[in-house]
Amino acid sequence: MAKMFRDIDELTVKGFLSSMYRIPHYQRPYSWKRENIEDLVADIRRLEEDETGTSTHYLGSTLVVSRSGNVRSEIVDGQQRTTTLLLSLLVLLTRLEKIAASGTGGSAVAGTRADSVRRYIVGHLGDEEDETPVLRIELCEQDEGEWQRLWKDRTVKESSSDFDSNSELLLNDAYATLTELLLDDIAGDDEEVERLWGRAKTILNRLYILVLGIDTNKDVFKVFLTINDRGKPLSTGDLLRTTLLSIAHETDPKKLYPQVDRTLAPLLKHDDETVTTLLTHFVNSFTGKRVSKKQVLPELLGYLTDSSDEARIDTAHFGVFAKALGYLMQIHQKEAAWFGAAYPFKGATVESQERHQITLDVMGAKSCIPLLVAGMLNLKKERFAELVRATETVVIRAFVTNSVHKSALADFFIRQAAAISASKAWDDTGFWKDAAGSPTKSESKRLDLQVVASDEVFGAAIAELSYMRPAHKKLIKNVLLSIEHWNTAKERFEADRPVLWKALNVDHIIAQAQSSHPVMKSAELGHSLGNLCLLQHAQNKGLGKKKFAEKKKLYLKSSFEKTRALGKPGLKDWSEASAKARLKLLVQLSLSMWALPSTS
Repeated sequence: MAKMFRDIDELTVKGFLSSMYRIPHYQRPYSWKRENIEDLVADIRRLEEDETGTSTHYLGSTLVVSRSGNVRSEIVDGQQRTTTLLLSLLVLLTRLEKIAASGTGGSAVAGTRADSVRRYIVGHLGDEEDETPVLRIELCEQDEGEWQRLWKDRTVKESSSDFDSNSELLLNDAYATLTELLLDDIAGDDEEVERLWGRAKTILNRLYILVLGIDTNKDVFKVFLTINDRGKPLSTGDLLRTTLLSIAHETDPKKLYPQVDRTLAPLLKHDDETVTTLLTHFVNSFTGKRVSKKQVLPELLGYLTDSSDEARIDTAHFGVFAKALGYLMQIHQKEAAWFGAAYPFKGATVESQERHQITLDVMGAKSCIPLLVAGMLNLKKERFAELVRATETVVIRAFVTNSVHKSALADFFIRQAAAISASKAWDDTGFWKDAAGSPTKSESKRLDLQVVASDEVFGAAIAELSYMRPAHKKLIKNVLLSIEHWNTAKERFEADRPVLWKALNVDHIIAQAQSSHPVMKSAELGHSLGNLCLLQHAQNKGLGKKKFAEKKKLYLKSSFEKTRALGKPGLKDWSEASAKARLKLLVQLSLSMWALPSTS
């Protein structure tokens, strides 16, 4: 078995800071805040309380990559802690130098102690006799300027407007916080110099770091996962970005590196849960299986990189990933008509695009996203539109009849996504055959449209939807809006755009308060689709208790065709017969909108 690490060393801070380092510019800038610094100082204080001077404290692991020909090793994990340790020594050095320059009784000793501390903050890249010492750590581009300023000036800036970036401000604040926490209990003490030196020795000799050394990018990701499993709080986005940028920086820094950086930057603006979800959708779209959170990054890195000993990014696969990522983020952001924005397929009207967005999102059918992304990447526009219709038919029939377990639905969509990714085409015959096929071991219920969600079963389920049941409320609102979108003239619909889901209310044609009304004896019918219609929220306000004759005037002004039909002069009153007729009509419209191939 190949070794993951070139070497593993347990070093004191003194031993670790005997070498020269740099933070690669693809790493995150400095981010520690006061609470992180207080924890570190508390560890130092606990060691000082041990009068025997024998106790030690383990700070964690640091991952170091050595590049051939480079004097500085790269710290690819542990840079926040390393930077803060150097800032701590800098605070102690600054105080010792000030005492040394004062000319007081302890100045000579302070000067000697300052020299001893300084050697772990600065060092030489070559021959010590020929070169001026430089800082032992070179920070990433965003932080290096402030780090150099602190070394030269040893002052704290008071105004946040003096900084070009948040990380520069955090470095300045860290120096100020460490000055307070490390010096306040020592300043003015008769033995100040020795106490300062004692605190420096505690940091240098009694704090330990496990240094993990590797030679190439090949095992960077495996190492990150190892560290992560041991409790290091590395986010999914950090792991992905650091691994890919490390590889890109080594193999093609001029072209591929900025391409990777640009692609990942919008993704990393999201929280880690969202990042993991979006990456999972992509991985599911080509693997044909549902992967766990721990499997997502290994699977993704396996797709994005080749299998050579020196990892390289597969540029063709990365191009697919970049395109898919754009689609996934548009879907997540729920932009108006996201299908149209992401993939404006020919023949799809604005209203049908918005209706698809509402159906698939509000119904909670996020498991179909891998299939839709696979379709966006591989199908022509007309064919993709057909896939969307078929997908929605599966979703709506499954949710209305409640006949298919969500895990079975997810397995079906992922299988179909992988088939499209592999063949670059959609086999609609195979799609429906799979939908009506036998269950797999992971499926707790059978996905069988011919039996479980036949027209008879689906039609009956539509008729039985009841606004009295909390689980049906979103379904009813979605079905009504879908029907309206399909049956409302495009010109009239667009005149009142945007029609937002949250701005819509479901109205009882005969109000709930009138459930004992002689014309609506059946409570089930009173809460069914037959006695319900859509209105804008502002229109529905205060309408609930009004009688049908008063409501008609408002219905006639509606943007929705089926709601507006309720206000036509020929319909003078509303009765059970009226509700039953409307229910029958809406059931028929649902069957035709979400038709199976045999009834299309």
